[in-house]
Amino acid sequence: MEVKMLNKHKDDIEDDTRKLLYTMKIALNMLIHANVQYATVIGFLVDGIYCGKCTISTMYAKNICEVFTMNLEHEAIYIPKSIGQFKLPRDRLDIPALLLALGPLIAVKASVSSIIHVVCLYFFSVKCDF
Repeated sequence: MEVKMLNKHKDDIEDDTRKLLYTMKIALNMLIHANVQYATVIGFLVDGIYCGKCTISTMYAKNICEVFTMNLEHEAIYIPKSIGQFKLPRDRLDIPALLLALGPLIAVKASVSSIIHVVCLYFFSVKCDF
């Protein structure tokens, strides 16, 4: 996960995106070296974090979370895919913003569930359902 604080330059956000994707590539390589078949890595990029107790300038924070996945469909070709992005709520009145998060988070849950299923079968020879 990469979190970008408020009032950062656009180039900083691009650098953080690049850093997140590079970290995802390293994590994917580690899974592949551990002989995990169909390995998938999930990354979250949060742009502009908001805190209710912070200064008034944070009122204009973007609070956008973008979700990425990465797997190795072909040897040595790493292609990140954006599952989606959504706005994080700033306070209890902004809770309806989480409705837009359901799509990307359900996709993440499906990926994580399939990864856990493979790990359970590979390491413990048992079926794990979530």
